[in-house]
Amino acid sequence: MQIPQRLKEIRLFMGLTQSEMAQRVGVSNRSWQQYEGGAKPKTDLLMELLKLGFDVNWILSGRGNMLLPTPESNKDGYVAIDVYGGCVRDVSDRLAGLLLFMAVSDCMSPTFQQDEVLLVEPLPGPITENGIYAFVAVNLMVRRIQIMASGDLVLSCDNEKYANEVITSEAFSAFAMIGKVVFVMRRP
Repeated sequence: MQIPQRLKEIRLFMGLTQSEMAQRVGVSNRSWQQYEGGAKPKTDLLMELLKLGFDVNWILSGRGNMLLPTPESNKDGYVAIDVYGGCVRDVSDRLAGLLLFMAVSDCMSPTFQQDEVLLVEPLPGPITENGIYAFVAVNLMVRRIQIMASGDLVLSCDNEKYANEVITSEAFSAFAMIGKVVFVMRRP
């Protein structure tokens, strides 16, 4: 199943027509029809679906469940690892507004492993500092991004078996930026 089919599945799950779904997520009828027809979903749409309780990772990759887990369902005792500075046991004050994703490859190992939960801070504009970012090219991707003096970007994986890629900022702007990875949730 591809992204358009998963969007349609969400709409049908909610029992809505295309017009009602478009209104619910704040897009035009035509835009929703285009999303179900194969147009790449914009970040704003993904944010609205997240607010409705749908797992953006599932929408983009088909991995995991359509619905986000409820807070009561997480009784596994995860520990949040601040990507930029150590272990934090209580992150409740910093969770508001963060997006949840599951790492779908071993590309960023050893920083985080496949199937670990990532907390991503939405990015309101272009990348202005080096860091680990989540974005959609064709699929959901998480890469360490370094800004070169020329303005080009180096997309790299922490796992040495993957090669670095240099891309112009203009080419990168065609991707749907989601945000900066700020925490990794892992079992102690």
